[in-house]
Amino acid sequence: MSLLVPSTTRKLHQAAEQEIKQLKSWQTSQPLDDCWNLLEAGDTKDSAGQQPLIPAPSLFKSLTIPTTTSISKDEYPLPTPTQCAVHLELLEVFLALRYKIVNSTALDTTFGVKGSSTRTVWRKIFDIDLRKSVYKKAIIRDDRFQDWRREKWDFYLRIAVERFDIWIKAVDRVVQEQKEEGEKVSLPCLPPLDVLMFWHAFLLNPDDFDTFCSDHKLRIIRHVEFPWTWTYELPRSSLEWTKHDCQIEPDLFQYLIEIGVTPSSPIAQTLSRFGDPKDQQVGSLWTTLKQMILGERDNRFMKNLLQIQMGMQIPARLALTENVKRQASFVDKMHSHLWISSPAISGTLRRAIDRYSKFLKLFQLYPGKMLVPTLDIDLIWHTHQCSAVLYEESVRAMTGRYINHNDKIGKKELGHGADETQDLFRTRFGEEYEMITTALEKLDEDGADLLTGDGLDMSDLAEKVGRYLAYYRAKELDRRVDLRINI
Repeated sequence: MSLLVPSTTRKLHQAAEQEIKQLKSWQTSQPLDDCWNLLEAGDTKDSAGQQPLIPAPSLFKSLTIPTTTSISKDEYPLPTPTQCAVHLELLEVFLALRYKIVNSTALDTTFGVKGSSTRTVWRKIFDIDLRKSVYKKAIIRDDRFQDWRREKWDFYLRIAVERFDIWIKAVDRVVQEQKEEGEKVSLPCLPPLDVLMFWHAFLLNPDDFDTFCSDHKLRIIRHVEFPWTWTYELPRSSLEWTKHDCQIEPDLFQYLIEIGVTPSSPIAQTLSRFGDPKDQQVGSLWTTLKQMILGERDNRFMKNLLQIQMGMQIPARLALTENVKRQASFVDKMHSHLWISSPAISGTLRRAIDRYSKFLKLFQLYPGKMLVPTLDIDLIWHTHQCSAVLYEESVRAMTGRYINHNDKIGKKELGHGADETQDLFRTRFGEEYEMITTALEKLDEDGADLLTGDGLDMSDLAEKVGRYLAYYRAKELDRRVDLRINI
């Protein structure tokens, strides 16, 4: 029963920390030089090692993922810290895309969003000199305009989901040919960012994705491993494949901006109706379609756009847009923690992976319970699910069953499940279930014990850690100022 006492379990957890074990094993006279390297070679901008690169390049030095589809009970291919770090960067890119769509003035033009962030009103005020009430002009913030701009994101998603449907079917045909010819199944090319975002969100609803693949006879796409080696810009081969084999534009955002430059084009006129839906006439849309002469890509885009404008979009596609919207809250949480810019991100991810393996153990031990992950465990769980078949085979080997991830559960039910998961985790492993942050934050909490423990002189290490923390903090403040983020 002593394991259930929070103070006892906290000490057990601290005693199990790998970093503390390393500290206590140091027997050299100069532990800082011999045993502790805060940064690896190539992780700094200068030879003196005083300006770390953020994030450290060494974090991404191993981008290999398991490729075996034969999993024994002794081999569980869990996500690697590198994959989780790439996942964090990808979430930041998704956040940046949403920010760009909502705040783009060029896209306002394309979508016909008119107005400004302020408006003029007349307010009745008391004039002291005249000794009476008068009406005067006042400039106030117009929240309606910003709300309208935010609706652009929903419109963008409804366009992007049609592209995802085209892309995933084209990819499945290619990988099916690969399998028939005995080749290794892999993506023919990297997907456009909006398509990748939809695929990512769909993979985080495994049962729904499995049903979708079954219903549409997509037999091989679930075997494709997630492209952890993605790049911010599509390689030329991916651009060409997307254009000619999928018949969709590689960069949806840029395509929409370019359309807005020629307002007289049929596509531009149709897109601009988003900003003025009251004047939309269904008959005029069909008239526009009949009169235009477009290439195959533009013609397909136009037909999808008309379906969206007239509310004829397939309900299943709209459900996919909801997947992306639900994931936005997780993206925001990850951004608020900004682990990818932490000087201790590697340790944070290693501990999270260990906690995730224990979380899966609870599924095996308590099959009737609804288990709710902490934020760090959820990140690893999401990363694991990004390769559908590998995830399924791994969890079956580790738990004896398939574990679905349902992000549609209500807050009340989640709260009850989280409390029960915490109790089970504490009882089984003698550890607190609360989210672990970073090694440096734990060093700050337990610093007095660490810096004086076992007779080790840690003053040099503490000073060096302090310098690195100050540097990281300064760089983050610079980044926020550059992006005009509220500090």
